[in-house]
Amino acid sequence: MTRTAKLAVTPLEDRTVPAVFGNTWVDTNLTVSFAPDGTDVAGAPSDLFRLLGARATAAEWQGAIRDAFQSWAAPTNLSVSFVRDDGRSLGTPGPVQGSPFVGDIRITARPLSDNVLAISNPFDLISPWAGEIIINSNKVFGTDGSAGAHDLRAVVLHEIGHVLGLEGNADPASVMYESYTGQRPGLSAGDVSAVQGLYGVRGTAGGSVIVGVDGTAATAGDWASGTGTNDTLATATNLGQNRDITDRRWDFAGTATFGAPGDVDVYRVQANTAAGRVLVVYVNTAHGGVSPNVTVYDRNGKPVAAEALVQNGEVIAVQIRNVQPNQAYFVAVRAADPAAWTGRESYSLGIDFRDTAISPPSFAAATLTSAAPQITRSLEVTRTQAFQFRLAAQSLSDPGWAGARLTVFDASGAAVLTLVAQNGQSVADEVFLHPGTYTVVIAGATANGSPLKALQISATLLALTDPIGPALAGDYDTLTTSTTTTTTTTTTTTTTSSTGFYWLAPSTSGTSFLSPTSPFSSPWW
Repeated sequence: MTRTAKLAVTPLEDRTVPAVFGNTWVDTNLTVSFAPDGTDVAGAPSDLFRLLGARATAAEWQGAIRDAFQSWAAPTNLSVSFVRDDGRSLGTPGPVQGSPFVGDIRITARPLSDNVLAISNPFDLISPWAGEIIINSNKVFGTDGSAGAHDLRAVVLHEIGHVLGLEGNADPASVMYESYTGQRPGLSAGDVSAVQGLYGVRGTAGGSVIVGVDGTAATAGDWASGTGTNDTLATATNLGQNRDITDRRWDFAGTATFGAPGDVDVYRVQANTAAGRVLVVYVNTAHGGVSPNVTVYDRNGKPVAAEALVQNGEVIAVQIRNVQPNQAYFVAVRAADPAAWTGRESYSLGIDFRDTAISPPSFAAATLTSAAPQITRSLEVTRTQAFQFRLAAQSLSDPGWAGARLTVFDASGAAVLTLVAQNGQSVADEVFLHPGTYTVVIAGATANGSPLKALQISATLLALTDPIGPALAGDYDTLTTSTTTTTTTTTTTTTTSSTGFYWLAPSTSGTSFLSPTSPFSSPWW
């Protein structure tokens, strides 16, 4: 593939993914940790301390990062504290917030593609990568403004903005400007307004309700007793009405405790006239000793259909569409498997009415049959990023052991990600992709070899990271995708992307059923 490049300012991000930007952290008390060198970052060891210690003392580079966080926290209701990091791999399943082992936001370094200085993962409910900041260890960073080094504080200021939920903009005075321009005096007026739009102005009350268990009021950080007095809808803890829809903070957020194996904590929330039509509930256990489960009921006590966004043993997040205004809803939180009880377990709970559902962009939707059991897509990645793939399979005519397999292959034919969704399942996983062309194959089959009748599959792709780049753009934003040459003329067709990836035209070949010797074949059917 021919690349065309010229000196230019990096084009701005045209992000259109509401599942990433614009979401606020559930708890506004954030923790940050520095991952120790050797921490696995998508297959490469972090070397943050080596990288930043090459030109600054630990006090200097950590001070620059702390100062960057303080710049964002000072005008808002956010508070930030720094905690120890036990070095577990990035992307390890667990609570998005409140882990006793690592910070909500983790800072690491590893080699990235040459066209980014750092990448970050904005907060979201569906990925264990949320809150990760990865600095490009192939670059040079400093804290004293000396020539030959990128200013660490300026780079981190930008990435913190992404982690907090802000996307890039076209204002060169803003720290969220997508091109690196050197040292920054601090946040612009627009930056302050944008972050206050998400987290409020420091010192304003905002009507926040702190969640307690069994009717006991709790302050932030307190664990309630779990004595079993709000175990029914009739005795539910009444949390009140949602915030004004223009307030982007979670309507209700706090902490509580499972006090016994069968403990059920029920909370009543009221959707007012202006409430958004989507209700999102998030629960995570602090130590993973209890797998949480959530059921949402309407005012008549009837369970409401909920879409699971994530459920991994420590975290569950669900969303309910078509919420009715001026209605009460009941949120029941319990241990998913009381038989696995090992003792009291604290948990965090967030409840939020919002106007936009979390819907990652779809790249494939089809009905697979024995005559056409697979589809193929080609993905062009133009800068290092983390992605989440999700695959769902559903059939009313195939046996229950039918299913689909999604495999992502790099240019050498090596599989870098595999997902298997059985009939009726939706599965997701994350992968770190470097620049290059990837082939995504989705194939369906039955485990007993019977003909596949009509397996409906859908697949989505969500970019989890957003970068700040150097002031060179052409090397990755405009790629030549086809060239036709005659004796007199040369015609070049280009595809332009400022999001760092794009899909090539769907393949019309390769739809025959894959043989066992094929590198794309599945081991389970």
